[in-house]
Amino acid sequence: MRLMPRQPEVFILAFVAAATSLALLLLSGWFIAASALAGLVGVAATFNYVIPAASIRLLAFTRIGAGYGFNYFAHERLLDRLQFLREQLFQRVLKASTETPKEDEAQKLDQHINALANRTLSVWVPLASGVGLAIALLFVVDVYLPEWLPIAVGFGLLLGGFTVWQKRTLAPLVAAQLATRASYRAALDEQLRNASLWSLRDGCAGLAGEQSDWQSAQSALRKQQDIGLRGLRGLSLLSVFACFLWLPESALGNPLLLLLPLALLAVPEWLSPLMRALVPAEQAKLAAAAIAADLSSPSPVSITSGSQTTISKSEVQLDNFTWRRGCRTGRPITCTLRAGAPVVLTGSSGAGKSSLMLALSGLLTANEQGRMASAGSIHYCAQQPYVLSATLRENLRIADLGAGESRLVAALDFAGLGYLAAELDIWIGEKGRVLSGGERKRLGLARAWLTGAEIWLLDEPFDGLDEKTANILAARLRQQATQTLVVIASHRVMDALGGHTVINLDSPPGCPLSLALQE
Repeated sequence: MRLMPRQPEVFILAFVAAATSLALLLLSGWFIAASALAGLVGVAATFNYVIPAASIRLLAFTRIGAGYGFNYFAHERLLDRLQFLREQLFQRVLKASTETPKEDEAQKLDQHINALANRTLSVWVPLASGVGLAIALLFVVDVYLPEWLPIAVGFGLLLGGFTVWQKRTLAPLVAAQLATRASYRAALDEQLRNASLWSLRDGCAGLAGEQSDWQSAQSALRKQQDIGLRGLRGLSLLSVFACFLWLPESALGNPLLLLLPLALLAVPEWLSPLMRALVPAEQAKLAAAAIAADLSSPSPVSITSGSQTTISKSEVQLDNFTWRRGCRTGRPITCTLRAGAPVVLTGSSGAGKSSLMLALSGLLTANEQGRMASAGSIHYCAQQPYVLSATLRENLRIADLGAGESRLVAALDFAGLGYLAAELDIWIGEKGRVLSGGERKRLGLARAWLTGAEIWLLDEPFDGLDEKTANILAARLRQQATQTLVVIASHRVMDALGGHTVINLDSPPGCPLSLALQE
């Protein structure tokens, strides 16, 4: 799997940039040496300084132009493809049925996507540039210094063999480093969730094993990378020594005599990106396998647990269900929630309204003793919906990749943001139009509408809204609840909700949580 098409112009521009950099290095080195020799032998007055100086300036401009062209063609298309793949995979995570909290799955996918994105720019481009430069150098040597062609070919074979050995050596080290890092992060997250502040004053002593394993794997990987860079320097010095050891007399006096030694001395500089690319290459290989497995697996459309009783898509059955966060657990709930009227979770601050919503959506671990059954897709809208640093259109389309403009406008109208319908391409978020707290709330509702989910979990949707706007949205949610299960966690119950079912999390301890229909 590759993240973006391998456009020829990208690799051509990358090769031109690398080739002009090497040519600039060689020509400037030769020009300095030739100028010094011209002064020593007394021909400085007749030495032509103009052509080399002009050539150096031309190479510099060419390198800059190729670099800008590469950034335009490569980065712009890569970012477009990266956004599309990220949206696809994140939607699968949000709809997936898994015992692992979805936030953890999303974080893993984000790491995989970044590794895959890194492969195009950090692996393929250095590889193509390095191979292209090596072929070009062999061609120049064959034409102008054929006596040294065996040395150049031998150096290329040694370098190729060393690179293959380094790649095979790095592969298990990269896998071990990623595995131990994941294990350490999971253990650290678990300890920070479960431990009290008092137990942290002496450090996370319980993580010594995982931390030691991760640090050892990281150290082994770095040592092997250093071996690769030292190997490049060693091969470079060995090849330069071979050039002067087998210096043919017929080459004496040739003004290009210094080119090959200078090129070989520059090997650590112009081939070190290739050696450093071996690690991201292996990371991308593992990430591609993981993403391919995710994309090829059937996409689950429901969250089910426990009972296999046939239920409608806009219905949730809970049996002793509650949330678990470290050593804290919420009040168990046994009930059936159905579409028809909104369901409102009430309770004082800290009663567990948000935690229960997170557990229902799969973003927080649920207690193993409880059961939940649902046949419909679930959408959770957080208290502060996340705003991407992108256009308003892109912020809406993460909920529905195929939504056309008319559907996006309808979603904005539903959420009371119709005044932004003419500004779908306006940049919002960081370095763009800053949305107010109420606008962010309504952006979350617009996303919920776009998902087409049968179950909506809305956390404090009226917070930060004026009375008039909140009642307008409440009326629309009441209408939506006739066909969708709408669960609202709120300390503010609007009159426009009409008849609704209330789950009061502040009921006395020992009493079961009951459902009451309020008009």
